[in-house]
Amino acid sequence: MANPIFVIGNNRSGTHWLSNILLNHPDIAGVQHENHGGIIETEILMAFPKIFGLLDNLNSRIALIECFAATDFARVAGLTKEKLYSFSAKTYPGFLCEFMDCIADHQGKGYWLQKFSPAVLPDLIRWFPEGRFVMILRDVIPTVRSSMGRWGQGGWCRYLYGYHYGVRKILVHRRHPSAIIVRYERMKTDLEGTIQEVCRFLGVKFVPEMVKVAYRPNTSFSGSGSAESFLTPGQLRSIRLVSGLLGMMPLAIFNLWNRVHRMARARHPFNSQTFSLLRRDYNLSVPGNQTKTD
Repeated sequence: MANPIFVIGNNRSGTHWLSNILLNHPDIAGVQHENHGGIIETEILMAFPKIFGLLDNLNSRIALIECFAATDFARVAGLTKEKLYSFSAKTYPGFLCEFMDCIADHQGKGYWLQKFSPAVLPDLIRWFPEGRFVMILRDVIPTVRSSMGRWGQGGWCRYLYGYHYGVRKILVHRRHPSAIIVRYERMKTDLEGTIQEVCRFLGVKFVPEMVKVAYRPNTSFSGSGSAESFLTPGQLRSIRLVSGLLGMMPLAIFNLWNRVHRMARARHPFNSQTFSLLRRDYNLSVPGNQTKTD
């Protein structure tokens, strides 16, 4: 059994960059593809449980495997449906663990890596007591600016709320013995030193070539100065004001709001990239209103 590594962070906080760097290590396995800019995320712990239900129900298990096998994550990994049906796990975390152990075993590596939202961090710590958690934080203004640049300017309040909720989840677990916090801003100024610290924490030898990521940057902007000029002075003032108010809100209020919000939703939507290779293979059009979920 390989050792699991989880990269945890808000959207647009550098999780993609950090994950791809760590996956450059010769002893860390993962699932990557150029269409995804490197690491491919899985929704096995997010969307799938809400759609298919408990895996001790045979119909739910069949539905999960048939759908999961069609995702970019499973197709790029190369495991057959026959292999998926042979898994003994009766829970979604157990299914993920068996899947990633197969990938690590096939690649001959002692660790496997996947990245997730801070929303599932407490559950991951409970499900994977042997895991290592590399948590990344980025300053609020560039994170919200990047989110607006990627998904539209209309929802900055939602991006700001998600930012503070994720940061609170991370900070609550900052002293956990299996967790380390990385700052995006330090990665920008001292990348090699930051990754050396992460490698020491993980118990793997730092390899200088790790920091040379071959995949395209997962950026929301192109062109010099475009990011800095994206927000108006009025928007910046509003974001700072609301951010200050959210920063004083206890985590219990965030948790209560999220429980109410989840009850109001019929289902958890799939990430817009989950089946991107199928759309490409069959020349299917992409719905115009699909966006990546938080």
